[in-house]
Amino acid sequence: MYRDFSVIRIIENTLNYADRRLVSHGRRVAYLTYRALKRQGAYSPERLAQIVLVALLHDIGAFKTEEVDNLLRFDTTHVWGHAVYGSLFIKYFSPLAELSPVVLFHHANCREIQLAPPEWRDAAQAVFIADRFDILSQLGGRLTDEQFIGHFKQDDEEIFSPKLLEYFFPPNWRNLFLEAEEDAEFNEILYNTELSRENILAYVKMIVLAIDFRSQQTVTHTFASSSVSVSLAECLEFSPEDCENIYLGAMMHDLGKMDVPVSILEKAGKLDADEMSRMREHAAITEKILRGNVCDEVMQLAVRHHEKLDGSGYPYGLLAADLSPAQRLIAVADIMSALCNARSYKEAWPREKVADVMGGMARDGLIDGSMVDAAMRNYDRILASVRRNTAPITDVYRVIRDENRALLERFDLPAGRARTAFIAAKDS
Repeated sequence: MYRDFSVIRIIENTLNYADRRLVSHGRRVAYLTYRALKRQGAYSPERLAQIVLVALLHDIGAFKTEEVDNLLRFDTTHVWGHAVYGSLFIKYFSPLAELSPVVLFHHANCREIQLAPPEWRDAAQAVFIADRFDILSQLGGRLTDEQFIGHFKQDDEEIFSPKLLEYFFPPNWRNLFLEAEEDAEFNEILYNTELSRENILAYVKMIVLAIDFRSQQTVTHTFASSSVSVSLAECLEFSPEDCENIYLGAMMHDLGKMDVPVSILEKAGKLDADEMSRMREHAAITEKILRGNVCDEVMQLAVRHHEKLDGSGYPYGLLAADLSPAQRLIAVADIMSALCNARSYKEAWPREKVADVMGGMARDGLIDGSMVDAAMRNYDRILASVRRNTAPITDVYRVIRDENRALLERFDLPAGRARTAFIAAKDS
């Protein structure tokens, strides 16, 4: 199952839906960073591979429109918000926690970078240069070589490191992006570095939380759904392999929501017809993200969670005969999770109301009645599993929320003082 699991491509595909203006930005930044630091020769192959992954993820903290607007300006001082938030995501949710300063300082100028840990200064500055290089390439139109390079070379040398800039401008620098697709070593590092099951699952959790972390109401949604799914599968004595597939499918079932505006995802009232149509697109987007990067069984488990037995579901309007027991189970678990937990548009419902709604859907031929019966028979056991599995996420949410707020307060200072305040706070 994990042999066919391309988790880095899944992450890359998901991030590409954060904002259409940033499609493949992470990959291009990762490639420029790789080329520059390889030429520099200061990092081991293992360490370089880790930096490449962090470079791919450098904007994981930027999903709000105003943040992306700032990122697309070449000269801006309003990018620390996503750098702080992204670094905390890397720190708490990825196997690359020790590299979180690379993300935190990936917009630091030459003076500010001196306050980063020494071992990550060049890596952070390399990502900074690569980021600006790509933004300028995408927005700069037909700049002459001299005009392009001139954006990076300042007389006071306060923004970009002159020694690192040399590694970004080899004789063929105009063709660097064209070489990325055919650079076998880069693609091997990015996509084929062997990852343990634990690391794969950590990356899955990280990208899921990047979507769910918008509010305390949504932060545990996917974890609650996957917990209900696996617990219900165990009650029904599904095989261990099926339970693992169900877990993966349930964890990734809402990746396509990266493409749905926050205003729709968090709308307190009922969605209108256009908003509902936009929301429903997430299932098809999830399939685009996953296809070819996981086995078909896991992909279908993720994509078909809104299908109904009578053909009235989406994205494909499948009938009961088209849906496997595991796919029916995830559909029931997703509904149960939504009803039992608070959302932006509703409070958590009591057991009796959950039973009434789900029982009605089963009687109407929408969802599997045997799954509903099993869910209600084992209701307390399933909810105990949800509480056990989501409590750590809620705890980390509070830690990140508080740490993010504290850091942002210190970054809201004139240039040159923000980093000093941050270091002083960290050491106090």
